[in-house]
Amino acid sequence: MGLGWQGLSIPLPEDWNLAAFSGDWGSGYVRAEGPGDSALELKWKHEKSSPSLKGLLKSYLKQLHKAAGRKKSEVSLKEKPKALPSVPQGSGVSQTFSWQSGGVYGIGAVWHCLECRRIVLVQVTALSEMTANALARRIIPKIGDHPEGDLCRWSVYDFDFTVPKEFRLEKQSLRSGHLSMEFRHKGRTVVLERYGPANVLLKRDRLSDWATAVKPIFDRLKPYKYKKETVEGEPGHDAVRLSGRRKAVKDLLRRAGLWMIRMQPPDALRARVWNCEPSNRIVMVMVEARPRDVEALTDRIAAGVRCHTGEPERDSAAS
Repeated sequence: MGLGWQGLSIPLPEDWNLAAFSGDWGSGYVRAEGPGDSALELKWKHEKSSPSLKGLLKSYLKQLHKAAGRKKSEVSLKEKPKALPSVPQGSGVSQTFSWQSGGVYGIGAVWHCLECRRIVLVQVTALSEMTANALARRIIPKIGDHPEGDLCRWSVYDFDFTVPKEFRLEKQSLRSGHLSMEFRHKGRTVVLERYGPANVLLKRDRLSDWATAVKPIFDRLKPYKYKKETVEGEPGHDAVRLSGRRKAVKDLLRRAGLWMIRMQPPDALRARVWNCEPSNRIVMVMVEARPRDVEALTDRIAAGVRCHTGEPERDSAAS
């Protein structure tokens, strides 16, 4: 699956994982790590005008020299290395480079995408030149710097799903046993969570009871008056559906006021919680949107979740 993050698609080897991240859709940084001290680092930012890639590379070289100076080693830099003849398709201007310092080998590229206007600087590092070159050829030319179509794929720690690309990540918690990511756009909220291992969490509870009692979901449900139903899912996916509306007096007053002018507030809740037996994980999709939109949006997002390796996108009717 690789790594999907903030509109970027990075085809990492299966035994690699996200190690650090910062920033947002406009600009940021990710680092992924693999075995044997191999790593990938990627920075991005939006820039409407065409930048000087040589200037960016020169600035980056200064950073490398500064870091090497602290370690009392030297940096040897090359432009346009033979090991990396190309960068992702569709990029505008681009520049490739390689370097070596203190027994560490790096190879990377910087480019400015003419479609999404992102500047991307990426490098892979390893303790051998052969490994660095092989990783660079495998990963860098296949990096996607923006979503294709109207959906954005996110993939981290084998949690793989899509949301409409206009939604922006507002909150995240990536802990062992509980991944949670919250997205927002124009008053609408989308939350995707994964819990595990399911056989431990459901050892004493049925999924229908657990789904509204576990604290993170319980806390999210407090503002709503909701109903719950158990449905037959696809094989290996027992499921629970939740639906409701916000219940506070201020929400009722707002709803009544907007009804007078034939408008709807984004206060309707839909959620899907299912147990994925192949991955031994529990997945939750929760959406808050206008009543006329919430069902279709929830089904669409649930259909884009791939909760175990090798699974095709889910059929929304079975979600």
